[in-house]
Amino acid sequence: MVGGAFGTAARYLVGRGAVAAFGPMFPYGTLAVNV
Repeated sequence: MVGGAFGTAARYLVGRGAVAAFGPMFPYGTLAVNV
């Protein structure tokens, strides 16, 4: 259960970081999280 909470938070932060770095024009956040 703790691992799931950590994974969710990490996924959110990686997605936000990708959008901040590359912009919202392409879903890089989704790409970064799923790859």
